[in-house]
Amino acid sequence: MLHLTMLYDFYAELLTEKQKLFFEMYYHDNFSLSEIAEEHNITPQGARDLIKRTEKLLLRYEGKLMFVDKYTRQRVKIENILLAIDNLEFEDENLIAIRAQINDIID
Repeated sequence: MLHLTMLYDFYAELLTEKQKLFFEMYYHDNFSLSEIAEEHNITPQGARDLIKRTEKLLLRYEGKLMFVDKYTRQRVKIENILLAIDNLEFEDENLIAIRAQINDIID
């Protein structure tokens, strides 16, 4: 679920308004399939099908574009850099400024 919501954060603008609405209702607002179906006058199976197609589409976008994968790998590298800075035996104003700038980038 976390992976899908992360994919959604990256690729939501490539989805239709209906795909976004159903995905957000299900994953962000914790609506059940029955609740989504009732609100949109469709069957629960219809709501499920649309959500599953949206999930597959998000996975396909990631398979081609790899934005989440690149972001995740970069995030690990940045965390390692910050850890290395924290483990240095001395404090330097330049290092403190660099750390602050890195934190600004990732926040």
